[in-house]
Amino acid sequence: MRAHPVRIHAFRRQRGMATIMIVLLAGMALTVTSLGVMHAVRGSQEKQVAVHASTHAQAGAWAGVEIFRQYLEQLDDSALLTLAAGDSLAMRIGERALHAGIVDNLPPDAASGAQHYRVTANIRNQDEAARATTTIQAIFDVLPGGANQPSSREPWSDVINIRGDLDMRGNIDVKGDDGAKLNVAGNVDMSGGTVTGIKTLRATGDINIGSAIAVEELFANGNIMLGGSAAALKASALGNVIISSGADQGLINANGDITITNGSVATANALGAISASSGGSHGTLTAGETLSIGNGTTAEANAVGNITVSGFPTIRAINSQADVFCVGPAWSNFDSIRAGGGVFNCPDAADRISAQATVDILLIDTLLPFTQPKPNVDAYELRDAANYVFEFREGRIQVGVRNVNGIADGTYRIGKISQGFIDLWGYLCVAVDDNGYCRDECATLIDGNCTGTGVDNLRKFTQGTSDGAQSIVYSEDRWTLSGLPGDEDPAVVAPGALWFEGDVELASGRFLNSILATGDIVTSGDHRTWAVNYAGYAQVCANAYYGELYPGNFCDPARQNLKANALGNIALLAGGYSGSTFSGGDIDLGASTRIYGSVIAGDLLQTGGDTMVNGHVTAAGLGGSSSNWAGNTIIDLRDLPPGFDPGLIPEMTAGGQPCVTDCEPTGTNQTSQATLLWSRYL
Repeated sequence: MRAHPVRIHAFRRQRGMATIMIVLLAGMALTVTSLGVMHAVRGSQEKQVAVHASTHAQAGAWAGVEIFRQYLEQLDDSALLTLAAGDSLAMRIGERALHAGIVDNLPPDAASGAQHYRVTANIRNQDEAARATTTIQAIFDVLPGGANQPSSREPWSDVINIRGDLDMRGNIDVKGDDGAKLNVAGNVDMSGGTVTGIKTLRATGDINIGSAIAVEELFANGNIMLGGSAAALKASALGNVIISSGADQGLINANGDITITNGSVATANALGAISASSGGSHGTLTAGETLSIGNGTTAEANAVGNITVSGFPTIRAINSQADVFCVGPAWSNFDSIRAGGGVFNCPDAADRISAQATVDILLIDTLLPFTQPKPNVDAYELRDAANYVFEFREGRIQVGVRNVNGIADGTYRIGKISQGFIDLWGYLCVAVDDNGYCRDECATLIDGNCTGTGVDNLRKFTQGTSDGAQSIVYSEDRWTLSGLPGDEDPAVVAPGALWFEGDVELASGRFLNSILATGDIVTSGDHRTWAVNYAGYAQVCANAYYGELYPGNFCDPARQNLKANALGNIALLAGGYSGSTFSGGDIDLGASTRIYGSVIAGDLLQTGGDTMVNGHVTAAGLGGSSSNWAGNTIIDLRDLPPGFDPGLIPEMTAGGQPCVTDCEPTGTNQTSQATLLWSRYL
């Protein structure tokens, strides 16, 4: 038997499994990465949708706040008294459902003589399109019609009053006044700079805002232009409103046309035509003439004239007393079309389209013009009320003194005396010699000391940068005052009201004065002025440096407080009438200026650098000039001292002539005045 050899087969090594595993793992990683990216993108999209929906709902809620405020203004005292917690008011803006619920209504305190109601309400906007709801809690101060309202003749009660055009290229910030108003009798150009803290801007001309400025309410007798990222809760114009801003707008009213090329508008009412070509989301658009929509989303489109749709916008409801023109039969982004006339180029949708229907479009009432009360500014009329009157007579400075404790009323010169061979300047004396010394008091000199008659009775009423420095200089029709700026340094002039004939430059130093000038006023250097009423009793009536030299028409030592005197609310006032001719009136606030009191420029106000005013500001425009504001200007009305009222100014009658034109603001059909004091999101 032949033996067969045994064959041993070796195992073959598997090939390709590692490659397959790598491919599988890489595929899984790519899948996971793709799913993660898709999730992130979807999350980002949902977040953007939520933000957009919330923003749109918030705009509608703010429109509801304004509607509720207007509702309160239609209520008289008896109707306001019946408002009670738990009462509700249903409102609609197009298809948006708004609800106002009364949280609290505090009636006036009869014991204190108050007449204001304090109404708290929750205003809710439910935006079905955005599937979002926003609730705002708002507190309103309501003064019933027929109550003893403050006199409107004097225009000082509002924070900023400008007559003439206002060109603002800088920044303005109003602090401490939730209802701050900026009134301009002219055009307003805010194409640069920023504005914060202003609730209402009103102008008799046009308003042009081209930067990131948000104002709660705008009103113009002319046109309103909103560009950049400007936003308004409410804007009303007797002319046209043109919106190119990308921001969300609230309620827009116009006697003329409204043009929307960017952003979103909650509600637009025009007695003229409306054109909306932006891609934003709009609420209700109502036009007294034609209405054209070319983009975006609109809840409701109403027009007395024709409505024209172009592009492929989304419009829920279309209502026209005339004809409706669609973009084409393929367009179907609408819920309903109702036309008093015909329907053209629209899809075949009989269940959603009604032609030859009865359509009534409700329009807003014609807006009435805003008239700014005319301010009367005349430094000459306040001359006799001043404590120190500065004039240049017979080649020398002459000072008239009135109502100053320690100095008899009369006319004086500013002289110097010698003590220990050192000249000290700033004393009031009857006459001075050729070298500027008080004549009688320095008639004799012993050991470098003036020893003449009456030297012990002399009173130093001004302090310069040193004891011998001349703090008050007159040259070429201009007064220049300067002193030491430190908090512990003495004021440049003894406290009281100062009156100057001519122009005044207030350089570095501290002033505890109400300063009046018949010409212009300019500040420079490290300058600070406290109006008498702002400075208070301790600084004015018990001043550590000037001692017994206090103004008797302001100080009541027996009661240790200031007397009521409206002149003391003024920090700076410039300009006056010589006969029937107005002159001066310009105030130029330089860098590093701090003013504690109201500023009244008879003509124009200029600002530059960093300026702060703790009071109201008026530029009366009596010389026909325009005001230019640059730099940073802060108007701070927080923590005002007792006794200081920035809106209470002495009566001035414009050169002795009673005001006969533009003295009273135009009336309205509102029975009450409602002001939004405070709000928050719930």
